[in-house]
Amino acid sequence: MGKTMRAAAFAEPGKIGPRLQSELLDRGVIVRAIGDTVAICPPMIITADQIDELFAPMQAALDATHAWATAEGRLG
Repeated sequence: MGKTMRAAAFAEPGKIGPRLQSELLDRGVIVRAIGDTVAICPPMIITADQIDELFAPMQAALDATHAWATAEGRLG
């Protein structure tokens, strides 16, 4: 069996997901935050180029969210 991966708990659960949602929305990507999980629901007819466009801003949004969470002391 493989190793089970478990995410570290956040200091205040339910705050990181909405922040990432906001960061992505600022970059033109619409997602849905469900607690600290982000749901991405592209249409079934999405093209490979559109998938690349959808995920292109993800690293910058994750980095911005991480910087915010670190500065705010929200990482457990």
